[in-house]
Amino acid sequence: MSVNYVNDESNEKSKNFAISTLVWAILSLLFALIFMADTVNFVTFYQKFLLVSFCIFFGTLFAQIGNALRMFAHPDGLLVSGGFFDIIKIKLFWMFVPQLIGFGIGIFFALLLATSAGITTNDLNSENQPTYRNEITNNSPSIPNSEIKVQSKEVQKISITPSITEESVSEMEQRVQYSGDDPIIRARLGLPPKN
Repeated sequence: MSVNYVNDESNEKSKNFAISTLVWAILSLLFALIFMADTVNFVTFYQKFLLVSFCIFFGTLFAQIGNALRMFAHPDGLLVSGGFFDIIKIKLFWMFVPQLIGFGIGIFFALLLATSAGITTNDLNSENQPTYRNEITNNSPSIPNSEIKVQSKEVQKISITPSITEESVSEMEQRVQYSGDDPIIRARLGLPPKN
């Protein structure tokens, strides 16, 4: 007759590891979905899928690394001088904070990786970028018929090329009741400099 001994401690550790992995994966998924809800740069399903995958993988991985470091560095005993509330603070710290730090680092790493891979940027070619015509209609003829163009894909610079006529300059001067030459006053009033 043989007796089979089951290692309860090993089963308990593997069960706790599976539960904590599931909890961190769900938190990572929620964080990724909240992040995507606030961002409009995600164009395709593939980009959304990659970001969620990165967040789940790296958030869970780094949270588990934080848990391993917690188990390694957790003190066996506590000596406190402040009393009951210091014990509560220390115990709560060793229960949650190392995993949360690892989780934060993992999510940051996932977002950094997603950004560097170009997942969170719009894939517009500089040749295909639209040109917008802007008609100012709020009785402010300071920049009529301005044309706004996006200069490059990497740095989103906006250049405004106004077409100001002598008539519009005289209208602006009459509106603000100033026709002097001082460039500082003209700039403060929104008038173009005199040539």
